[in-house]
Amino acid sequence: MPPADSQIFLYAGDEIEVSSSSLTYESVKHLRCLSHPSIARPIALVIAATLRTNNPSIEASLGIFLDDAPNPSAEATTKQQQMKLITKQIQVPAWAHPTVHKVELKLKTGSPPGIAYNDFFELYYKL
Repeated sequence: MPPADSQIFLYAGDEIEVSSSSLTYESVKHLRCLSHPSIARPIALVIAATLRTNNPSIEASLGIFLDDAPNPSAEATTKQQQMKLITKQIQVPAWAHPTVHKVELKLKTGSPPGIAYNDFFELYYKL
């Protein structure tokens, strides 16, 4: 439960199903969002996303990348064939200056290549 003085609200979302059979992270979705002191300046992002694999012996991975960073700010994996809901919180203290940010969802699969799926991606601001 967030502290009583914090607020969380939905900023953006995408419910189109996408997939990847890449062994390295492949960009499949991205959302753009504003950080501005007079509008909304989040202290954290809360990400809700789904993930599944087509084969229970092959792991599917999901990574959340901020502003074209080379490494994910959050990751999750599953071997489930049913969509698994994943939530992650990412601190963004550097988002103090007015700018538009890119939040990217990337998928990859284990070897031998399987298929990783996502059909739900929501971005919430924690103020």
